[in-house]
This record gives sequence, C-alpha cells and structure tokens, in this order.
Amino acid sequence: IDMPTFLRRIAPITGVLILVNLGLFLYQVATGISPTNPELDDLGRWGANIAALTLTGESWRLLASMFLHIGVLHLALNMISLLFLGSIAERNFGKLNYLLVYFLSGLGGSLVSALWNARPQAAADLSNATPTIYLVVSAGASGAVMGLAAAAIMLKLLKNASREPLALPFSAVELAVLVGINVVYGWQTNGTDNACHIGGLLAGAVVGLVLGAVRNTPRPVRIAAWLLVLVAAAWGTQRILDVNEARADLMEIREELDQESMDNAKVNPGRDNDAAPASGRR
Repeated sequence: IDMPTFLRRIAPITGVLILVNLGLFLYQVATGISPTNPELDDLGRWGANIAALTLTGESWRLLASMFLHIGVLHLALNMISLLFLGSIAERNFGKLNYLLVYFLSGLGGSLVSALWNARPQAAADLSNATPTIYLVVSAGASGAVMGLAAAAIMLKLLKNASREPLALPFSAVELAVLVGINVVYGWQTNGTDNACHIGGLLAGAVVGLVLGAVRNTPRPVRIAAWLLVLVAAAWGTQRILDVNEARADLMEIREELDQESMDNAKVNPGRDNDAAPASGRR
C-alpha cells in the first residue's frame, strides 16, 4: 500500500472524527480502563448511553456515547467503516452537510436506543412475568455511520434532482443490501444495540432526503431548510426527554445506580430479582 497516497484519500473531516475517537480511546486506556473488556462502571462514567440516566437529566450522553467504544475491536470495526464510507460521503455531501448528517444520525440513533432500552419487557424465559427494564450500557459510532449510509442511499435515489451524478462507487441497491445484512446480523447477535443502528438509519434517511431536495437550490433556501431541520430535531428531542424524565420507573433505577455499581444494580424496580446489565456495541 502506498501510504502517502492512501492518507491523501482520507477526507479531512472524516480523518478528524477518527482521530477524536482514537484519541479518546487511548486516553481512557492511559487512565487504567481495559482496552479489551472495560468495566460497565467505567463506561458509565465516560458517557455511555444508559436509558435510566440519559432520559432523566443526562441528555449529554446522547452525544458522548457516539465517541465511546467498548474495547479495541469495537473501535477498530467502527473506524474502518467510517474511514471508507465517511471519506466517500464527505466528498459527495460537502463538509458541512457531512457533519450535519453524521451528528444528526448519531444523536438520532442514541435517542432511539435510549427509548428502546427504557421499555419494560417480560423475561425471555418467562421466569418473571412482571415487565422489567433491563439495564443496557450502549456506546459506539455506528449509529452515525449507518446514517451516512442511509443518506447516501437517499441521495442516490434522488440523483436526478442533482445537476451532476454522485461519485459513489456503489448503487443504492448494493448499499441497501449491505445495510440490511448489518441490521439482520445485529438482531441475531447478543451485545449489539440494533436500536441505535435503526435510529441512525432513520435519521440519516430523513436528513438525506432534505439534502437531496435542497442540493441545487439557492444558498438562502439551503440555510433555511437546515435551520428548520435543526429546530425541529431539537424541539422533538426535548419533548421526548421531558416526557420520559418524569417516569417513576426510570427514576427508581437512576437512584439505585447512584447508590451502587452497575454490576450490582437491580433492573426490575420494586422487586428483589436482579438481571445482569448488558453492554450494547453499536
């Protein structure tokens, strides 16, 4: 591999995002966090997405969890995906549009993950008929990466609205098949936060539609469209957070987490039977 040529092909914003993720991971390792199997408490302190905390006043976790990874393998897989898909997307979307797609998709994925993991559910083995909120510790960049893929699909489908065809080395169908394989694999694999993947896909698809619709419009129209998207996203997110912040079941779990480690925390409010918390790679 011709490394100078390879490095020149990395789009600048994508390179910065990779360096931020890598730098944060190395700093965490330097402070004593395991590079292969980090403790749940450590992940929680660094901003992992934990529904009972995220939805009850710690909404900053929606963003922080996008840059946090559960071990070096998890980091490597996400950064390789970002390296190739992100560089292609950045060159086709433009830098500012790319950042909007990346962050709105990542935040959308985090929000859907928190809502999904905050739902009470019956035990799979029916050993406990009382619905339980299972404690899931979720982190990773793949919600944002999935959003980039969804936005690219939308732009491919809407490319007739563009004056020039997109320089994507794959068709919308090929990219959709690849995304579908990842989603199906996520449902079949323990430890994968597929809710975040789907949330990122949905957010990326919406943002991609907006990007395709305003791609060749005058600058004031593009600015107005993006401001409308950002205001709508902020308002909707705040409404969702306000509704969930008052949930007694989430507050009970939050109080318990404040008193003991996640490894010992009860996840069925008001009952004595515990369930082991799980980490959700995404």
